[in-house]
Amino acid sequence: MRKCYNKGFKYVQNNKMPCTKKTILWNDKDIKIDNKIIFFRTWFKKGVYTLTDLLDPNLDFLTYEEFKLRYQVQTNFLTNNGVMNAIPQEYKKAVRRTSAQREHLAQFEKC
Repeated sequence: MRKCYNKGFKYVQNNKMPCTKKTILWNDKDIKIDNKIIFFRTWFKKGVYTLTDLLDPNLDFLTYEEFKLRYQVQTNFLTNNGVMNAIPQEYKKAVRRTSAQREHLAQFEKC
């Protein structure tokens, strides 16, 4: 079972369970740029904490322009693109998969 604890956005994970939309971006051992764990204080202060914060309503990752518009954060294209590319494909697939599973289950609840 994946164990997470969050105290000041420092946490420990084991990889036995896939990530979710609530996976915290900062200080994640699997989200790195130039082999370094990332933390952007300006993004954090604007409310960017989890993968959900980088998604649009269709569960696509925000474009650079959408990100700037939503968060009113001063960043450049390379930094934004670097973060998006640093998120492992397994994380991106897991976000879409867990959301699709929830939608599928919600259909049955309506019956």
